[in-house]
Amino acid sequence: MIFKIHNKSKIAAAAVSICLVTILSSVQGQTGPSIKVIASVHECSKFEETLVHPNRYILSKEKGSPFAPRIYDIQTGKLLSFPPFDTLLGVPQPGKVKSTGTDAVYERSRLKLEGKYWTWNDRQVKYYDASKGRAGLYFSQNKSVKFIPGNPQCKSCSGTSRLVEIYGRYYCDACKKYVDEIDYIKDIYVSYYIEVDLASNRAISMTELERNWTNPLEQEGVNILGVDPEGKYLYYSNNIFFYKKEASTGQILVHRFNISKRAVDWRYTINVPVRKKDKAPGTYAINSVNSPDFTKILFWEYDELGDTPGRGWLENPGTQGWILDLSSGSHFSVPINVTSYGQVFSRDGKYLILGSNQLGILQVINLEKKAEEKRVQVSGSIFKLIFSPGSKYLLSFNKRNVEVFAWPDMKKSGTIPMEMIIPGVKELLVSEPMYVSADSKYAAISILEKAKDGPWWSGRDDDGFHLLQISD
Repeated sequence: MIFKIHNKSKIAAAAVSICLVTILSSVQGQTGPSIKVIASVHECSKFEETLVHPNRYILSKEKGSPFAPRIYDIQTGKLLSFPPFDTLLGVPQPGKVKSTGTDAVYERSRLKLEGKYWTWNDRQVKYYDASKGRAGLYFSQNKSVKFIPGNPQCKSCSGTSRLVEIYGRYYCDACKKYVDEIDYIKDIYVSYYIEVDLASNRAISMTELERNWTNPLEQEGVNILGVDPEGKYLYYSNNIFFYKKEASTGQILVHRFNISKRAVDWRYTINVPVRKKDKAPGTYAINSVNSPDFTKILFWEYDELGDTPGRGWLENPGTQGWILDLSSGSHFSVPINVTSYGQVFSRDGKYLILGSNQLGILQVINLEKKAEEKRVQVSGSIFKLIFSPGSKYLLSFNKRNVEVFAWPDMKKSGTIPMEMIIPGVKELLVSEPMYVSADSKYAAISILEKAKDGPWWSGRDDDGFHLLQISD
């Protein structure tokens, strides 16, 4: 792919870096971890938490152009940009309606009956490796299709309608009106994995991802879990998320897509409680997070504090998490706390640590024993957990500071105020997203600005990110 290179990334001044290191040393002691800003990247729009490469690249977007990616190379400090996905050679383009006014409405109706009316609903980078000369993209297509055979029945009189070809609509002669399109046309979401050759700037393959079309709640795209570090497999599952729907599906359907063979070669089902949209105040979803080596995946339910102190709205059972071991092809479940914003696997793959934003509790899950081993009370508002690169410390990020715990005994060894990491930032308004490399040496957090109505700081929507360096 042909890239434009930007060298305007603003590296933090040497004096500021020295000052930060000095302050952190005084707070943590010479043996404590260090977290410091080493660059501020402004020529892009925020960043993605998704790992498109284990340790080298951070995915972002061009300002004002959501489908034109920019990729920051941590090694070189360069910001790469390339054109919107829609313009890549080899990627189909949706047909354009040539008519205008009322004629355009009829033309769209005719195209829908022929299965030719569609648009791209989503485009995302999921894998990027310049050394291998390839990238992997996920595209979601919103396609209008006729879902019943023959002429639809008129709902008013139960009579059979006839097709008026010039309008692309079905007409009921008895009722003297057209049948509503929603009675025979529906929108479906078709997902694709596209492999891009970076040298030729061309999509060399485009494969439809297998789906379970019988599941009515699986029609709004899929949940891309990620690509393994070797770039061999794309993992994805059904997207269990609803806002206006009545109930969840009761199943997590995991697929492994073999990129070289361009086909799904492994499937796995996790049966989960059927959850109903009842009195819970928030949206219900099952989220996921991967271990650094991509051998384990945590699926977890999002829930918030309910009427009972310390408990969420979900009952019988309460909020759950499921740990899938990809190497053994097995899983187990554990009860988890509400608002589990922080999740991290230990580097040796033996533990999972979960942090509750609302309760301020760290849960240490022993993956070999398949049970909770320890609970640690910490400050509330946890939004990110990170192991230091050498696994000496667990770093618990909250709205005001980073609490440091020695690993594995989980004894608190210090606190780093947020303003010691990002000067002037004393308290965050809300939980901030963070990118973390698989080796934990680098992280990213949004460029922050102070809110007008308080002392809080929050990420800017139209700016880039701070690159943080983490060391033991």
